[in-house]
Amino acid sequence: MEFKINNTLHIDFSIKNNEINSLLEKYFISCEANYDKNDIIYVTDEYKSSSEYIQSGKTKIYRNGFFHQGKNICIGLEQNNEKDTIFINSIKASFIHDFKRNIYKKLIGSRPTHIENFFSYSALWSLLHVALCHKNHAFVHSSSVSMDDEACLIIGTGGSGKTSTTIALVEEYGYRYQSEDFSIIDQKGYSSFSPRPLTIYSSDVERGSQTLKKYTENFNLRKKIIWRILKSLKLNPRDRAVANRIFRDNQINYEKTKIRKAYFLVRKNIDKPSFENIEPEKFVSQSVYASLREVLPLFEPFSQIGATTGHGSIFNVEYIIENTKAIYRSAFSDVECKVLNLPLRLDSSSIAKIIHEDF
Repeated sequence: MEFKINNTLHIDFSIKNNEINSLLEKYFISCEANYDKNDIIYVTDEYKSSSEYIQSGKTKIYRNGFFHQGKNICIGLEQNNEKDTIFINSIKASFIHDFKRNIYKKLIGSRPTHIENFFSYSALWSLLHVALCHKNHAFVHSSSVSMDDEACLIIGTGGSGKTSTTIALVEEYGYRYQSEDFSIIDQKGYSSFSPRPLTIYSSDVERGSQTLKKYTENFNLRKKIIWRILKSLKLNPRDRAVANRIFRDNQINYEKTKIRKAYFLVRKNIDKPSFENIEPEKFVSQSVYASLREVLPLFEPFSQIGATTGHGSIFNVEYIIENTKAIYRSAFSDVECKVLNLPLRLDSSSIAKIIHEDF
């Protein structure tokens, strides 16, 4: 199964676990494309490496990679001049976990299994960021849309309004979707379509998006019942969906697009929204911190690698931070960057209007 990131980068999944494969088919957009072997990132659940390794806690450190055992998932990464390979193996859930899941299933239907940890930041996407850095690309914790062959990044921490603002820009102003929550950029300042599925919360639907309302209305009966029960319990249910299940095909931009502007959303206790000029280096630092807080689970095995080997391995925290900064610094060098300060309760349509008028 192959998934196109842009004209040069691709992800090639070679997974034997049937449950993971079914989720791949549900959550990703598959495509066929020609590529050079150096431009592909491999993902597999069959871990094969050198028999020689250093044991450090739950982490095995190999010459060109590492393998770490987490709570419900084992993750690994191997990098060399020929190819980059991400290894992910699921671990059988505990008896208590299975018992809770079976009770939940009898009450209100099926529940996502621990296999879905495969799609969490602590597994696939964190490792993908490191693999991208090896190819002069990087993940940004942002959304990305485009208009007239120019891209706009909307960066911010969780809860700042990235997702709902992105949907409003597509729905109300005709922008084309590229990514939500996991944007992919390169050092030349181009943004690429991201295969990561969108995460849709009930609160996003309640903000008035007709696109999301239509999407949730097409839930099957079981999902509708679960959604309503969770809402009645004052919870904020969520669902994951690939872009082409939410947007029409002409609303999605699959091509690499030059970034013209980048906005960093900050919620403050203020009455009116305002733009704030920011030094490029400070903007880079803020963006790096916003992104890296999402891949913190990787820092444990990487810190163990640094402490055990005592040298500047590519698998350490300093490498991630410095390499990410270098790519951001180069990517944003010709981009107009702004901080957009927002009142705490300003709605997404109003934010989208502000960005559209400035863009």
